[in-house]
Amino acid sequence: MKYHDQDREAVRHSEYTIRALVALVIVLHGILLQQNIFSESGIKISLGLAVSMAGWVSVALYFCISLFKRTFNLGIIVLPIGLFALLVGAGSADNAFPIDPIPHNRIPQGMGWHIALAIPAYGVLSVAFAQACLLIMQDRLLHKPNPGNRLPAFPAIQTMDANLFWLTLSGFVLMSANLVIGMAANLKNFGALLDFNHHIVFSILAWFCFACLLLGRKIAGWRGQAAAKWTIAAFGILVLAYFGTRFVNELLLSG
Repeated sequence: MKYHDQDREAVRHSEYTIRALVALVIVLHGILLQQNIFSESGIKISLGLAVSMAGWVSVALYFCISLFKRTFNLGIIVLPIGLFALLVGAGSADNAFPIDPIPHNRIPQGMGWHIALAIPAYGVLSVAFAQACLLIMQDRLLHKPNPGNRLPAFPAIQTMDANLFWLTLSGFVLMSANLVIGMAANLKNFGALLDFNHHIVFSILAWFCFACLLLGRKIAGWRGQAAAKWTIAAFGILVLAYFGTRFVNELLLSG
């Protein structure tokens, strides 16, 4: 019993250390983003900075959520993605594909709220994506012949499944509000609800996939790998919506 107590204490100490380091990196990454994106002349958002901001929001939300829910182990997926985003942002701040800042007075009315909602919506859904990946890993291990196959120190698969759906529902609500605000702002500024470009098409398709997932959960009781695969597919489409157009414009067409 003494050794088990010592093991638990060691795990708890390691978790506190990791949390402190993650919190420090979140603060430093946020400062770096603030310096690179915001200036007196306007706002600068390149593909690299957009990826960096998305990674920062994902890690920050993961950190906050893990304080209240049993989601700390999602860091296995979220933290490497956040580190990659940090390196991309640091490497593209001034350089490879420079763009002119957008003056503050040139930002269309209402688009500030649209962007402000898009960022946390993506962040919550990225944490849901991480939960879906770990749920699939856990489910596959549990269905192998050896009953000892299990990811150590992970919550029960029922808990992971519940976490997946409340994260997906929260992100879906934010995404829905963001689409409504974006359409209202577009109508006011440009006289049309939607501009049918790649960003809009993929955003609506991702919204539809998340809606189908939640309806499937409510009506047909989707759980486990089926729900996780829907989440991963829908998030993949959302990534295309957020970054696909910028990738084509800044990297493929710039040459």
